Order: sequence, then C-alpha cells, then structure tokens
Amino acid sequence: MASIAVFSVTASTFPLGSVFDDLPEVTVELERIVPTGQVVVPYFWVYGADREAVLDAFSDRPGVSNIEPVDSIDEGVLLRAEWDYDVHGIKRGIYESGLTLLSAEGSSDEWRFELRAPDRTSLSTFQSYCQENGIALELTRLYTLSERGTDRAYGLTEPQVDGLTLAFDRGYFDSPRRTSLEELADELGVSRPAVADRLRRGLRNLLASTVADPD
Repeated sequence: MASIAVFSVTASTFPLGSVFDDLPEVTVELERIVPTGQVVVPYFWVYGADREAVLDAFSDRPGVSNIEPVDSIDEGVLLRAEWDYDVHGIKRGIYESGLTLLSAEGSSDEWRFELRAPDRTSLSTFQSYCQENGIALELTRLYTLSERGTDRAYGLTEPQVDGLTLAFDRGYFDSPRRTSLEELADELGVSRPAVADRLRRGLRNLLASTVADPD
C-alpha cells in the first residue's frame, strides 16, 4: 500500500543547507526536481533575504554548481542549480529507493522531506541507504494515502497550521482584510517574509491534499 512519510534531517545534511551559515534567517523550499542523465536539477525558493544577498550566499557551495536566478518576488528568489548524482547524499537515496519527493523545506534548524512510497519495502530501502551513508534521519510521520484527507494529514507542518489558523482568526483572508502580514508576524514572533512563506506553502499543501488532482 502506498504511504506518505515525513523525514527530518539536520540542515547541514542537505547540499543546500550550508547557505544557512551566511543567512540563518532564511527558509528554502524545493519547487521541483528534474533528473537529466547523471545530473539532478532542482528549482528552489529562498525566502527571507533580498536577491543580491541570496546570490552572494550561493556563489560557492559544496555539492551544488551552476546556480542561476530564475525569478524573484517580494518575499523570495527562485533559483536553479545542478547536483552531481555521484554524490551519495539523501537526494540520491530518494531516487534509488523508488520514492517520490512531494515537498522539501529547510531552515537553519532542519530539513523536512515529504516522500511518497509505493510500499514499505521502499521506505526500508531508503532508511538503510541513509544509515549506510551516515545520514542521521528521523521519521516524524507516516500515513497512508487514504488517510491523507483526514485528521492532520494535509501535508501541513505545525508552523503552517499555526500561521493559517491565526491568519483566519484575525481576518487576513477577509475582504477587506482585518489584519496585515506585519501584525501576524509580530504575534507569531517571526519575520514578515517568514509569515508570507508559511501561508503560501500552507495553502499550497492544503489545496494539494484536498481539491487538487493527486496526479
């Protein structure tokens, strides 16, 4: 039976994690990953810093190369990079185990990966791969596809639930709005870009788990 597993690893375990050395306040979210031969090309958003600071921070990072800006908005910058498939990291383990990466987001504390597995054997293979390659992995959640639409199985993190709930209660989604991102940020004790990122990702995950086509 297909399952959804959520794993967390320390920030430094993932190739993009070293950016937090220079920009500890940002968050990073993988947009999509395109395998091309022996190179894996990820597109990812960086939130919480301006474009020039992000480009400077990513100018020389181990494990990634050819980092290029693709687009930018007020809250973040979209980048494209290349990973060497020969490096025995977590990304290689995901593909060799037959798992599908549904989402990945990182902060200076940790990376969180949501993976879809066709069966439990694939999950065991992935966990064995990580253990053999010295990757400290923690399984934080496991549920079946049939459970995805029940309880809290909407692909939401606790900060996303907190942010969406507060925004709803304070009237952020009303028309006209009864609160602002700045006020939400003050109440949550985080930055304005972090709140905007939390709401955007939370809404996307919620829609993906409810009204969107699962394919």
